[in-house]
Amino acid sequence: MAYHPDQGVFRILDASLNRANEGIRTIEEFFRFSKDELVHAGALKDLRHRLQSAASGLDRRELLSARDTARD
Repeated sequence: MAYHPDQGVFRILDASLNRANEGIRTIEEFFRFSKDELVHAGALKDLRHRLQSAASGLDRRELLSARDTARD
């Protein structure tokens, strides 16, 4: 695969978005399953969806092609 000058940026964004999404989901599940706090769980779910919406402007193909799971 040829190197793209922005590949490092896309790699960082892809990894960071995945971490943020998983972190928010973990906290959401804590509130839902451990605390039975549906209001907080709902707010966190909304936050996850807003993050995904904000990231929707990024080229998903660029993010995926920048992944290097063998070396990460």
